[in-house]
Amino acid sequence: MSVEDAIGLALKVMSRTMDSTTLGSEKLEFAVLTYDETAKQAKAKIYKPAEIDVLLKAHELAKKDTEMKS
Repeated sequence: MSVEDAIGLALKVMSRTMDSTTLGSEKLEFAVLTYDETAKQAKAKIYKPAEIDVLLKAHELAKKDTEMKS
């Protein structure tokens, strides 16, 4: 499984287990930990709210524009 596939799976699981019907960056924090084989160390990527919104839109889990404004 690729990192991108794992991110998509994690987002889908979160969307089904959270109390909200739609996800948004104001309700979600997201980070990915990977291992760099060449550097032989772990790398952490902490997503900013705008990056989380892009991920949610890419996986069709984002709030609609009207929901974000209310």
